[in-house]
Amino acid sequence: FLMIRRPPRSTQSRSSAASDVYKRQVESLYKYTGIFFTGGDQVQILQTLYNTQNTLRASSFALQVIKKRFFEKQLALMGSSAGTACMQLSPMVTGGESYEAILNGVHFNRSDQSSENLSVDLKGGLGIFQLGYLDSHFGSYGRQGRLPVLAAQLGNLKIKWGFGIDENTGLLI
Repeated sequence: FLMIRRPPRSTQSRSSAASDVYKRQVESLYKYTGIFFTGGDQVQILQTLYNTQNTLRASSFALQVIKKRFFEKQLALMGSSAGTACMQLSPMVTGGESYEAILNGVHFNRSDQSSENLSVDLKGGLGIFQLGYLDSHFGSYGRQGRLPVLAAQLGNLKIKWGFGIDENTGLLI
C-alpha cells in the first residue's frame, strides 16, 4: 500500500523532513507494477498529483514517474469511481446529475453552481486515458444523460467516444 502525500508547495513551507518523505514516496513508485486509484473526489486526486500555481497545472515528479512507467508498459493503472474519472485526458466531469445536465448544460466553474449541475474541468484529468470521456457509476446513479450533454456542448473538441462505466464492469485498454 502506498499513499502519496502532496509535495511541499513552496521553498518557504518545505521542511526537509517533508521533502525527504516525498522523495522516498516517489522513489518507491519504481518498485510497483500497479497502482489503484480509489474513489472519493477526482479533484483532490488531481491536487495531489499536480503542482498548481494560479491556474496553471504542472505534473508533480510523482505523476511524471507514473505516466512514464505507464506509457512504457511497466505499470498498470486501475481506478474506481473518482479514481476512474481522474484518468482522462479530455475534459473531466467533476459532478452533477443527468436531469440538471439536460436542463442547464455544462458548468465550467465547480464553485459557482449547484451541486446538481453538470460541472466539468476543461483541463481534463491526469492525461492517461486518451480515448474519450469517462464517467463512472453510469447506470446505478442515473448518469446516462451527462455524457451526451457533455459531447454535444463540447462538440468542437471533436472527442469521438464517451465511456460510461458501472459497478462490476471494467474497461481494459
